[in-house]
Amino acid sequence: MYLVQVIPIISVKTLGNLSYFTSLPVNLGDIVEVSINKRKVFAIVVGKVGVGESKLEIRNQDFSLKKINSIAIPGAIPTNIIEVINQAATLVGTNLATLFD
Repeated sequence: MYLVQVIPIISVKTLGNLSYFTSLPVNLGDIVEVSINKRKVFAIVVGKVGVGESKLEIRNQDFSLKKINSIAIPGAIPTNIIEVINQAATLVGTNLATLFD
């Protein structure tokens, strides 16, 4: 089981990444189908950690995690590009979603 951070491809009023859980074999750069406000939309996987590593973080959230529906396009964006954009976001001091706009 994994805790996955995604960035929606469509415009959504969020301040950053959205978190979902899945048991599917997702990788960085995959395009997945997720539910946002009862709509199914596509999103890019930008982070993935095992649930065992983030149990405390999951318990402290004030909302429930939703499940990823399916993997739409595996390997749509190369992993190294996602990692470079993530490092750029850290250096600029912004979230990763801002750089994808």
